[in-house]
Amino acid sequence: MSEDSLNSALRYHRYPRPGKLEIKATKPLANQLDLSLAYSPGVAEPCREIAADPAKAADYTARGNLVAVVTNGTAVLGLGAIGGLASKPVMEGKAVLFKKFADIDVFDIEVDETDPVRFIEIVAGLEPTFGGINLEDIKAPDCFIIEEGLKQRMKIPVFHDDQHGTAIVVSAAILNALQLVGKEIGQVRLVASGAGAAALACLDLLVGLGMNKANIVVTEAEAAMESGVAQRPIADLQAYREGLQQQVFRTGMTMKPVFDAARSQPRRVVYAEGEEPKVLQLIPQVVEQGIARPILIGRRAVVERRICELGLVLEIGQDLQLVDPQDHPRYPDYCKRLFQLMARKGCSPTEARQLLRTNSSVLAAMLLLEGDADALICGLVGRYRHHLEKIQDIIGPADGVKKLTSMSVLVLDSATLFITDSYVQEEPEAEDIAEIVRLCADEVRWFGVEPKAALLSHSNFGSHDSRSSRKMQQALKIVRTNLPELEIDGEMHADLALDATLRTLRFPDSGLAGAANLLVMPNQDAANIAFNMLKVLGDGITIGPVLVGAAGSAHIVTPSITVRGLLNMTALASVRAR
Repeated sequence: MSEDSLNSALRYHRYPRPGKLEIKATKPLANQLDLSLAYSPGVAEPCREIAADPAKAADYTARGNLVAVVTNGTAVLGLGAIGGLASKPVMEGKAVLFKKFADIDVFDIEVDETDPVRFIEIVAGLEPTFGGINLEDIKAPDCFIIEEGLKQRMKIPVFHDDQHGTAIVVSAAILNALQLVGKEIGQVRLVASGAGAAALACLDLLVGLGMNKANIVVTEAEAAMESGVAQRPIADLQAYREGLQQQVFRTGMTMKPVFDAARSQPRRVVYAEGEEPKVLQLIPQVVEQGIARPILIGRRAVVERRICELGLVLEIGQDLQLVDPQDHPRYPDYCKRLFQLMARKGCSPTEARQLLRTNSSVLAAMLLLEGDADALICGLVGRYRHHLEKIQDIIGPADGVKKLTSMSVLVLDSATLFITDSYVQEEPEAEDIAEIVRLCADEVRWFGVEPKAALLSHSNFGSHDSRSSRKMQQALKIVRTNLPELEIDGEMHADLALDATLRTLRFPDSGLAGAANLLVMPNQDAANIAFNMLKVLGDGITIGPVLVGAAGSAHIVTPSITVRGLLNMTALASVRAR
C-alpha cells in the first residue's frame, strides 16, 4: 500500500470519531416518562413477559436482529495471528457490512483465548444476548472444532464466515454449470467426498436451493441437513431479495416503479459531460439494467483513454453512442437552428458556432431539440444556474407551462419527501406556487405515490397576516379550484404537515389526511435550507433535483451527485421522455 493510501486508511478509521460503530436508541428518551418506560419501573414488564415465554425476547428486545461477530484473531485476513485487540478494526468492518447490506445489528466480540474448548465455553455463555453468532478469522482446524461445538451447545444460528463463503461460491458454480448443460438442480445427483464442516455447509445451501437430499451421496459421515435454529423462516425469497436491495440503496423502493417503467421502453439519454469518470462508471449499469440507451458527448480520444484508465469494458458504438463536439455531422444544422433560437438574445452566428463547440450542455440540448436524443442529463461540471439558462433558452417550458420549477426527493428512514422548489424559482407568486403544485403533483405520481401536498409557511392557518402567508393562502384557493381531487392544505408549519395528530388538534377540518409527502415552500431560500437540513440531520438519501415543466426530458444534476444518483436520474429521464 502506498503512503497516501496508508494515511488515508488511518484517517478514515480515526476521524471524525475513532472506529466505525456507535449505538443509537430506537425509542424516544425525551422526558421523565420516556425514561421511566425505558428503565425502571417500566422495563420490568417486558422482563416478566420474557421470563414467562423466552420467545418473546424477539418481540421486546433487539436480540432477534443482533449478531455477534466473534474472533480470537488467530487468522486475520493476510495478517495472521495478530490477536483479538489488533483484529478489532476488521470486526468493526464486518459489523458495518452487516448493517449496510442487510440491516442486521452487530456487536464485535474479540476474545483473548486460543484454546478451542475454553473459547466454546465463553461464546456459548453469550447466547442470551444474541440472535446469531458469526465466527470470524479463526485458524484451522480450531475453527471447525469451535463451530461444531457451538452448534451442539447453542439454540441460535452459528456459522463460520470462511466455510459459508465457500458454500456460496460452490453453489454459484454448480448453478451456473447446471444452466450450461440444461439440467434442473432437483434432478441431478451429487457425490461429496468428505463431510467436514465446509462440505456440509455446501450441501446445506444446495439443498436450500432445491437439490434433492435423496440424490446426495456423502462418503464420510451422516449429518443433519436442517439445523432447526431458524425460528423465523423466510416465506417469500423474492420479497427478501428486494428488501436487501432497498437496504443497500435506500432509494430502491422509491425508484422501483420508475426503473420498471424505464426497462419496458428504454430511451436515448444524452450525457453532456460524457468524459467525466462518474458518467463512464455509470454506463455499464445503465446497459446491464436496460433502462436507457446512452449517448455521451466527449472527445473520442479522451473517452477511450478514461475507459481504459477506469478498467471498464465498454465498446463505443455498441454499449454507447459518442458525439464528438469537434466532429459531428449535424453540426451545421445545429448551428443554424441555435442561431434562430438565440438571434433575439444577443447571439451572433459566430457565437452560436462557438457555443456548440465549447458548451456541452448546449450541444446536448440541441440533440434533444432536434430529435437525436430523447432525454438529457447535464450539470456534473459548473453551476446549476448556468445550465438552467441554456435549457430555458433552447428547450423552454412545455405547452401550458409558464415557468420551469424543480423538485428534490429525500428518502429518510421514516418517509420519502418531495420538496419544491430549491433550485429554479427564487420568489414565486401565488399563481406560480399553484403551478408548481400542479406540476410536482404529477411528477410525484411517476414514483407510484399519490401526492399529499402541504403549503408551508411561518403561519398556521391564518395565525399570521403577512405577504408570504397571504401568498400561500391564495395559492391554495387556486389549486383547489383547478385540482379539486388533490389532497392539499395550508398554509401551515412543517411539523403539522408531517404529523397528522398535531394537525388535527390545531385544525380538525383539514383537507389533508395523514402526513404530507409533497412539501411546497414559499421561496427558494426556505426550500434550499429545509432540504439541506433534512438531508444532513435525517441522514437522507437524495434523488434529483428533478427539473419539472420543460418541453423535453431535460435534467440538471449537481457536481456532488453519486454514480447511484446518476443511475436514478437516468431511469427518471428515460421514463419522462415519453
